[in-house]
Amino acid sequence: MASSGARSIDRGFALRAALSVSLLGALFALFLGVRAAEAAPSTPLPSVAACPGADDRAASEAAQRAAIVCLVNVARSRASKARLATPPKLRKAAALKGHVVVSCGQLSHTPCGAAPTEAIRQVGYRYAWFGENLWLGTWGHFSARQVVDSWLNAPGHRANILRTGFEHFGVARVRANGVFGEPSTAIWVATFASPLHSST
Repeated sequence: MASSGARSIDRGFALRAALSVSLLGALFALFLGVRAAEAAPSTPLPSVAACPGADDRAASEAAQRAAIVCLVNVARSRASKARLATPPKLRKAAALKGHVVVSCGQLSHTPCGAAPTEAIRQVGYRYAWFGENLWLGTWGHFSARQVVDSWLNAPGHRANILRTGFEHFGVARVRANGVFGEPSTAIWVATFASPLHSST
């Protein structure tokens, strides 16, 4: 991979759990393949002022994370979708998944054979809908805007960002050193979900 390359799995992974009294089933929508980041979408994302830190490649993880949340919600607003709330459990789940991706050395929704939902289950979030986007790029070479642009240009990722069924969103960045063919790589994980509401 080139020193400034980026990859994302065009696999906006999505799962829906249907529940009456017990779990009845789940639907997996997998869009396979690793692809390079593409050009910015035809409808540009908002200005720097609208989402602070969106174009700063050297921004802290917290600043870039806030910018990604902002950009995702702007994209949803433009598509007449409700904004996503950001509960801490989903950010923790995204970070957990990122660490497993790094430790296994696999840019995969199922690193080391783990279930796609393992991280969200570990943090205790009971979901009705679950989705996940992954992104990999050279550390310090990409901004939050470029990450979100890449997702919006990949059909599976874009579907997750704009999915009506999602209510919550968490995102985290993890650093990998010497794992993916580069001295230092940034892994972004976005976890989308809606909570399971038990019927009474």
